[in-house]
Amino acid sequence: MKKMAQKKYVDGSGYECPACRNDNVVHDCKQADFDGKKGWMPVKCDNCNATWTEDYKLIGYSDLEVPSPLIKTPIGILDGFTDSEQVAILEAARLAFSQDSVPDKMDMGVGDAQVIHERLSEELNKKY
Repeated sequence: MKKMAQKKYVDGSGYECPACRNDNVVHDCKQADFDGKKGWMPVKCDNCNATWTEDYKLIGYSDLEVPSPLIKTPIGILDGFTDSEQVAILEAARLAFSQDSVPDKMDMGVGDAQVIHERLSEELNKKY
């Protein structure tokens, strides 16, 4: 019996036995093991009882999600601002900590941001 070529096995996603070409294979995910950049998992063909090890390698990552930094404000620092102004201030602070550019993400006009900045500066100067 001629063994299946490695490329054909990979192209078929490991769903065929490399010995008998049957698709009745069992991947033992519970026995999979990873060590840094590579991994391996035992596989068995229920048709011809052949066993082999599938080899894996780290190729990158996907679906990265980075949570926003937790912003703690001193109690009362936003007193006197409307709810929408408080939301805008906290959003501006959150964006300032991100790597994104703030002007592209802000949902307010420049005049609104200046008024909020001035009011926040006055409050900070009063309290600190």
